[in-house]
Amino acid sequence: MPLLRAWRERHPEVPVHIRRADDPAALLRRGDADLAFLRLRPEPDDSYVVHRALIRERRMAAVPVGHPLADRADVALAELCEETVALCATAATTSAELWPAGRRPSTVTVPGVDEWLTTIATGAAVGVTAEGTVHQHPHPGVCYLPVRDADPVTVLLAWPARPAHPATDAFRRHVERQVTEAGRPD
Repeated sequence: MPLLRAWRERHPEVPVHIRRADDPAALLRRGDADLAFLRLRPEPDDSYVVHRALIRERRMAAVPVGHPLADRADVALAELCEETVALCATAATTSAELWPAGRRPSTVTVPGVDEWLTTIATGAAVGVTAEGTVHQHPHPGVCYLPVRDADPVTVLLAWPARPAHPATDAFRRHVERQVTEAGRPD
């Protein structure tokens, strides 16, 4: 929110329209978005999307309310390997390969984020996701807790190789400046 508020203060003549999507890179490819935050790296041969790493987010376990791990401060991957892990087909930052070979959990793939959350909230599975999910997709039936031994997820800023909107480069620089400033200690 601070990023968007700062843009609005500095550039009130250039509105920003927010759109959530399971596959934001597809919006860039179709010309339906000018910039996107991605947690999945585009394919190396994707000539339509340019991206730059911004930040790294912790991985978070998502467990149903009332689950034996729900009240913990954090969890280890090994504590989740006996569970069924829900994987989101369109926004997956996690796969079974996150676990060591021989210790991989059983998985169930669901079509989107809403189904992922519902599958977890009903107790049919647990999940592992990037920290941004905690803020973007809170759910009353799901508890999120840090996974202490999993590599973080890199968040990318992405834009079309041929930007259509004249403010795309200015907004990209604004995002990069805001992220750099937010990383400075007070």
